[in-house]
Amino acid sequence: MKNKNLLWISIVVMVGMLFTSGCDEIDINKLNLSDLSEEDINKLIVCKEPYMRYGTECCLDQDNNKICDNDEGLNSDLNVAPVCNSPYIQVGGGCCLDQDNNKICDNDEKDETDNNTPNDDTTEKIVINTPKTSYTVTQGNTLTISFTVKNNEKTSKSYALEVLATGWGESVTQQATLSAGQEATTYAYFDVKSDAPVGDYVAIINVKEGSSIVASKGISVKIESGIGGNKPECLLNTDCPPKEPLDEPFCVGVGKYQRYKYYRCGIGTNVCESYERDERIGSCLCETNADCGEKEPIDEPFCLGDYQFQKFKYYRCGIGTNVCESYERDLNIGEC
Repeated sequence: MKNKNLLWISIVVMVGMLFTSGCDEIDINKLNLSDLSEEDINKLIVCKEPYMRYGTECCLDQDNNKICDNDEGLNSDLNVAPVCNSPYIQVGGGCCLDQDNNKICDNDEKDETDNNTPNDDTTEKIVINTPKTSYTVTQGNTLTISFTVKNNEKTSKSYALEVLATGWGESVTQQATLSAGQEATTYAYFDVKSDAPVGDYVAIINVKEGSSIVASKGISVKIESGIGGNKPECLLNTDCPPKEPLDEPFCVGVGKYQRYKYYRCGIGTNVCESYERDERIGSCLCETNADCGEKEPIDEPFCLGDYQFQKFKYYRCGIGTNVCESYERDLNIGEC
């Protein structure tokens, strides 16, 4: 008991000296309070109503039930400031610890630090990264799309990596097992056909776990016309000129033929190529003169006396042969 009284007297003397000098506030954390009674500590740490002492600080107790209102979830509309001794500072209607004396509650500094720490719950489990956001490819070439997939989960898992090429190619799917925290680079290859539609498209990268898509990302794909970067002359035979007649029709037996020049799109070259072929266009047999065709001029018009003439080739159906015959005759076409 004697030692306890001596300790209390020493503390009172120290407090008196400090208040008398007016230089510093009491740092309670530097005092050994373990030997003091609750009554003695209440004399050292003074909390004015409606505040009560809780440990080495003051807390609000509006209903005077000896329980801090913060612990009961109560709020106060009273504006009574507590007495906060160093290392505590007054904030609003209470005291908070400020050991580094920077006028900021240590709890607030801790909260700010915690807020800057990544939250595992908000981290994406699977992350898709692409070095390029768009690709351009010409018809007839191979398109290679590269991307990385990172597994941020804590366990290894097997995923299906799917790249959809809707509207411009065949989709690609492959399986991959990623360890926890592993990032893997993957390549998807597409053979773009020579007749693939030209235009702007999107390739969709999906990471699937079972039938569920756990991550997805789109990449722009532009298909341009051309083979090996050069614009082709043709892709189909219909891109080339139509057939054209070369010579006059002729008969072989009873068949009537004519020579034509045809065009086609070269395989592998995509250049229009031409070739010639005789095509049957009818029969050489006739029943009437009309079956043999109309007359046609041969030479330029000429004058004979006061009249103008021109030589024509006429066609008629041979009597007994039923074969078209031709003959020439000058026809009066006007006056000179």
